[in-house]
Amino acid sequence: MNPVEFEQKVKRTIDEFSLVDKGDKVLVAASGGKDSTTVLYLLHKFGYNVSAIHINLGLGDWSERNARNVERFCDGLGVDLYLLDFMEEFGYPLCYLQSELGKYGIKQCTVCGTLRRWLINKVARKIGATKLATGHNLDDEAETIIMNYMRGNWNSMFIPGPITGVVEDKRFVARIKPLYLTREREVIEYSRTMNFPVVYEPCPCSFRATRREFREFLNRLENLRLSLKEELVRNYLALKNRVKYRIGGEINACEICGEPTRRRICKTCELLAKLEPGSARHC
Repeated sequence: MNPVEFEQKVKRTIDEFSLVDKGDKVLVAASGGKDSTTVLYLLHKFGYNVSAIHINLGLGDWSERNARNVERFCDGLGVDLYLLDFMEEFGYPLCYLQSELGKYGIKQCTVCGTLRRWLINKVARKIGATKLATGHNLDDEAETIIMNYMRGNWNSMFIPGPITGVVEDKRFVARIKPLYLTREREVIEYSRTMNFPVVYEPCPCSFRATRREFREFLNRLENLRLSLKEELVRNYLALKNRVKYRIGGEINACEICGEPTRRRICKTCELLAKLEPGSARHC
């Protein structure tokens, strides 16, 4: 797929699902990887009002390279960048949190994902963003659908989609996924062709991620049926539109941090509460 065809495909996805319009203020969650960098570039190229947020996770050279790349890329585009540091925001290095919370059976990616989503939503609301764009691609979505089904995560089953959080509560900034129907290999090819400054190596903490097993499983199946992932995602959307499924619990304000949650205490505060006060240390 040449760059023009790729860009047209992303534009069709934006139009098909009405992800964003010219009146939106879009904050892109820019990790420094190929997907979010591509989303940032294309939304800017398509003429939308965009800015970016990057959280330095403090994972050594990998994080430092990502941070430098995001800064350089945003400078080149002329878009505002909100650069945050994980240690400064939460008081603990990420690797320490993952190690300590792992004692409770909490997976590394759960710790990182929960805290990053909490922080990004908080910043997006603070700056008045109306949409929060992420770099989730077709492969990511297919994996999530299968993972939720295989694990019996019924409360999460019908949450994923090209746009989420529009109606439920104004404290949640709506999340959009412009790469929703774009295969990962297409994003890799496009980002390399465009010579984007990105880190292609996966997160150093992800080598034990369960998602990798599901990814390998789906890739083997797709070798037998090329359109499998897109069929899976589109059939899921059709089912989602037909099933009236309500996630239990009203949206409340967390009793500790005030952020939105369906429980008395949000997941982020619940995780941080498991730590002994003053026990933070550098990895």
